[in-house]
Amino acid sequence: MATGLNDVESIERAYRVGATDFVAKPISCPVLPHRLRYILRAYHLAEAQRIAGFGAVRWMPKNRRIECSPEVTHMLGMRSTTGMHSARGLFRHVLPTDRPMLIRAVRNALHGATIELDHRVVTLLGEVRTLSLKCEIVGAEGAPKYLQGSLSRHYRAQTGRERAEGSARRSADPLALRRRHSSRA
Repeated sequence: MATGLNDVESIERAYRVGATDFVAKPISCPVLPHRLRYILRAYHLAEAQRIAGFGAVRWMPKNRRIECSPEVTHMLGMRSTTGMHSARGLFRHVLPTDRPMLIRAVRNALHGATIELDHRVVTLLGEVRTLSLKCEIVGAEGAPKYLQGSLSRHYRAQTGRERAEGSARRSADPLALRRRHSSRA
């Protein structure tokens, strides 16, 4: 590279701007097909996650940045596709009413609990979306521990339970029941 940076800095800089892999010179011809298969497998996995509305998150507690897959940034309606985001900035997307619950779940996860939590976020365009977070603490003995997990978007309408709860609320309100029947006439 003509920038004068050493190899490690060049590689780190390339990853920061979106590279997903690199090949060192001289190229090993016997290894190249295996590398290509691995790259294609990773690409297909990323595409499947994008289609399913499923993304990955990883957070080192001592770091103030959270590593996110491109699908997570898409779910939040962010323009940036870089993998690292400010933890504070991501938490600002969470609806204020849901934020204490999410923070409590993260604190509990740092002590060994798993997170399985639905919460709402607001995109940059003001759209409210419900996301499902599943996360756990990961790390080998003696190595720094980090939170690893997945985030998925709820695309479905209502579950049967939600419809039943809505129906029960409406039937408990005689005016709502009367309004519903009068609108059918």
